[in-house]
Amino acid sequence: MVTTKAKVHKTQRGGLQIKGAAKRLEIQKSEQHNKIKESFHQYDLTKNKIIHLEDKKNNLLKQQLLPYLKEELQLLRLLYNDSTDQYQKEQKKFIKTIIGDDNKTTAFIKKHLKHI
Repeated sequence: MVTTKAKVHKTQRGGLQIKGAAKRLEIQKSEQHNKIKESFHQYDLTKNKIIHLEDKKNNLLKQQLLPYLKEELQLLRLLYNDSTDQYQKEQKKFIKTIIGDDNKTTAFIKKHLKHI
């Protein structure tokens, strides 16, 4: 049976100095703690960026896009007042000219233009 002893030396200040496996374990815990601190810092920065970008997105949507689209869609509604299907086709066609992608156009209409 082999026994190991942790080497402990007194430092000049009167404290204990850890050597060997215990020191490696202490360094490993310290590195892990620093990684966790850095990860939390990155998480916090990312969260703040996301909040800022969400605010920017909402401001653009509410202040520029939706007012313009409301005006244009009111004109389309007046033109195609008798046919709901024709109005919906023209609405999608008009918004597709702005967005460019058919799938994004459909998603935008369903998400933002339900109540217009």
